Amino acid sequence: MVKAIVMQARNSSTRYPKKMLHDFMGKTAIEWVMERAGKADVDFRILATSEDRDDDILAEIANNKGWNAVRGSLKDVLSRYAKAVREYRPNLVVRITGDCILTDYRIINHALSKFDELHADYLVLMGIIDGFDVEVIRAGAILDADEHAVLPSEREHVTPYIKNSGKYKIVSMPYGSEDLSHIHLSLDYKEDAVTIGLILERFKDRDFSYEDVADLIKDEPQILDSVRHIAPNEGYRKSLTEDELFLKKGD
Repeated sequence: MVKAIVMQARNSSTRYPKKMLHDFMGKTAIEWVMERAGKADVDFRILATSEDRDDDILAEIANNKGWNAVRGSLKDVLSRYAKAVREYRPNLVVRITGDCILTDYRIINHALSKFDELHADYLVLMGIIDGFDVEVIRAGAILDADEHAVLPSEREHVTPYIKNSGKYKIVSMPYGSEDLSHIHLSLDYKEDAVTIGLILERFKDRDFSYEDVADLIKDEPQILDSVRHIAPNEGYRKSLTEDELFLKKGD
């Protein structure tokens, strides 16, 4: 079973432009993700970025960190994932996003184990802090979605068609003993960088885990003060609004 991590990232975010180059303790945001996620038990580590010149630097960083780079459409992220599948031919794909700076390879390995154990086509861990998100997807499902998905949300967020088509075995399972999905720790705004920076500074060079971060937040809840007003998964909700406009144009 050939396994690949495919991380989507770009520099043209409207909420925080060039956020992937934000410096955290001497390393860019994307380097943190690559180093932390790169420890997972996979065969390929792939950056799926756009062909825009602004993203040349991301492809360069990927190459320097030992990751492969696939480049494609700026907004059609699903097509980038399909391109990665066609080029590297994995059997399954772990989808992560570049804004998950604190990502934990242990969670990725856990998701991979459960995916295999439960014979899933798509697996997502629920109740997890926003910023540690992991999805595992059968490669063939990505190619099928690329062929049939039409809605903006399906193209930008990769997995909605797979989850909603009724074609695949979907596994949504809790991670941890409590639901912490209301906590926002992904890098979407500059305020997020302040909070993430504080967390990284607390752990210094430690190989910290998801549980370490959860415990820190419980002990020092004030760390979240600058991001409490930010709702998790705002980008997906925006895409659903775009779906409505897309469908109206087709009427």
